[in-house]
Amino acid sequence: MKRVLYFILVFAVVSPLWSTTTRLRSMGNLQIVIDDNTNKIDLFNFGNNPCGLFTTDDTTTIDLDILYGEESFQYDTLKGDTTYTTFGNAIPPELLEFIPTYSRDVFQYLPFITLPTNRLFYVVRNKSEDLDVWGNVPSKQAIGFLVTYGKLNQNFTDGKENAGGPTIGFMYDRLISQNLHLGFEGGYITVGYTGDEDYEEASLSNLQLTPAVSFIPHPSITVGVKMDYNRPSASFGSGDFQLDYSGNAFNYSLSIITDINSLFDAGVLVAYKTISATDENDQQHFSVKGLDVRLKPRICLPNLPCAIGALIDIKKCSMLNKSDNDDTLYEDEYTKMAFGGGPVLDTKYFLLGFEYIYSTLNDREEYLYIDTTKTSTNTIRIGGEIRPFNYLNLRGGYEYATEKQNEPGNREIVSSTIGTGFGILLRNLVLDACYNRIEKKEENIKRTIKDNVYMISIRYIY
Repeated sequence: MKRVLYFILVFAVVSPLWSTTTRLRSMGNLQIVIDDNTNKIDLFNFGNNPCGLFTTDDTTTIDLDILYGEESFQYDTLKGDTTYTTFGNAIPPELLEFIPTYSRDVFQYLPFITLPTNRLFYVVRNKSEDLDVWGNVPSKQAIGFLVTYGKLNQNFTDGKENAGGPTIGFMYDRLISQNLHLGFEGGYITVGYTGDEDYEEASLSNLQLTPAVSFIPHPSITVGVKMDYNRPSASFGSGDFQLDYSGNAFNYSLSIITDINSLFDAGVLVAYKTISATDENDQQHFSVKGLDVRLKPRICLPNLPCAIGALIDIKKCSMLNKSDNDDTLYEDEYTKMAFGGGPVLDTKYFLLGFEYIYSTLNDREEYLYIDTTKTSTNTIRIGGEIRPFNYLNLRGGYEYATEKQNEPGNREIVSSTIGTGFGILLRNLVLDACYNRIEKKEENIKRTIKDNVYMISIRYIY
């Protein structure tokens, strides 16, 4: 399982933001320079604070996202006997944060970890100042309901595997005064995994409760504070191979959002998390401490249809496994850093954006011996859309990334993504569709992985 988390951490460096919309994925996976519904610099998207649900928009909306993907691979000229299909993201990455690092490699080879999942998101916003039946002005509030589902199937010559499960969530934002919001978020997620062998079973679940507050000291500044409480549990194997974990996790975050005359907006996020879990059978203890500092500014040039965006993201994390006798079994410390940005040209008839991201991962782990890994990644994205009519957008883009492991070996992965899609804009309905062709080559072992991903997003506004 420690190799699972290592893979996730490396991929997270390549893609600093976990999930993007169908629109952005059809434009080379642009994530920084474009202001989109899911990557706006506001509390709900950037700070992940439910209080931002009220300020993001002033309409009632229904969002539906549907994703399907398939993967195949080959070694040199020999085609692999394993194929994957996914209906949404079967294993949300935030759930994997709670897995003890030395556990079974159940999820080691599962693909599509960073893709969005199938999602239904319904938000009701009440901003009316009309008097109710008792003659009182109703409280301004926003309520959101979320349901997601993912399913992954693996088929190979002598067997099959599958994983997946649902998520349900609830969000609430209430305007207490002109400058003060109170919010709450709750959710439950569960994922199961089954293979052909008796011990190839796993289940993961998490209950999340999040109180939050936001304060507006100035019309151009919003401050958000929240505390996530998580109750994760994990089970691996069966019978004599059974491993059961449960624990508590806390994530504290402070986010500051500023918007000056629509010419400059920026978000600053500082988050600190702790995780503590116990193996109920072997009485082994798993703990994590992590710090995340993020800055995302965007500048719009006056009198020009051009903007420049940037992102700085620094994460430090330490993991520790101890026995019931307080002996250290496994220890890991890593630092991830990502720096990037670029310009976007946005006119009435077309949009063109470019991004460059440089990221590093330094990982030092000690299990049976000390193992140090140093990885660097360069990512280039270019994409845009043409708007021949008011109701139609045609999109395309390209992403190219090289990942080099400098220590302990010379492992290199080169990936390229071709994106294409379209958007239809009607009065109350927005329809986006995209196709991604992804190819990854591991040069040292001559392995090539090919993905085909299809996404459709529907937004209804009323």
